[in-house]
Amino acid sequence: MSTAKLSGHCYKIRPKAQDGFTLTELMLAMVLFSTVLVISTVGFIGMNRAFNRGIIKKQLSEGVQAVSDDISRSLRSQPNTSEPISCDGVDLKCANYIKDWKTLKIGTICYAWQTPGSDPAVHAKGGIRRSVGACTEESGKTTEILSSRYVVREGIAVSKLSGSNIAGDELYSVKGIFSTSENSAIHFADPNIPGDNLRCKGTAEDSNVPTCAVQNFNLIINPRGNSE
Repeated sequence: MSTAKLSGHCYKIRPKAQDGFTLTELMLAMVLFSTVLVISTVGFIGMNRAFNRGIIKKQLSEGVQAVSDDISRSLRSQPNTSEPISCDGVDLKCANYIKDWKTLKIGTICYAWQTPGSDPAVHAKGGIRRSVGACTEESGKTTEILSSRYVVREGIAVSKLSGSNIAGDELYSVKGIFSTSENSAIHFADPNIPGDNLRCKGTAEDSNVPTCAVQNFNLIINPRGNSE
């Protein structure tokens, strides 16, 4: 406050009140804004991951259903005397095996796929190929019935159920496990831990885990009727 003298009188001049925020108030506002921004960003990322996971699960489910339908049709169209033949790419007992591939021969139809190991650095060629005729090297280059974005983790195993040995009245069990192709996103079952199954890793195990989906495939098919 200052004093001014005018016409023999003294006047006190009060400083004009300052409008706006103090430095402390500005800092508090910035902290609050930053907190809200971080929470919003984390929430958006979480929602985006959940949305993408839902889409991938839906696509994988549809792909597995397409494989199921195709195998069912092949079993129903095979002759009664024809049995499904499974071959591993390292099993030399199969006449026409494909190195590093697994195959399933049902009648005149050949299904071929690669099964990846558990090494995160190794990526198998995904998808399932379908061809007509013998299973040969060319079978791995034919039409995809499952996108190469997905892989067969276990199976595909086709076996005739016991007690169903009447021609035309057989029942077949078809099993397999499918997933997205990134090994780094998969928790592989430990055979030494009871109940430990192949599944997607959670963010608690790996904060940067890729989006993942796993789909089990377990059917009982009557070649002359409906699948169960």
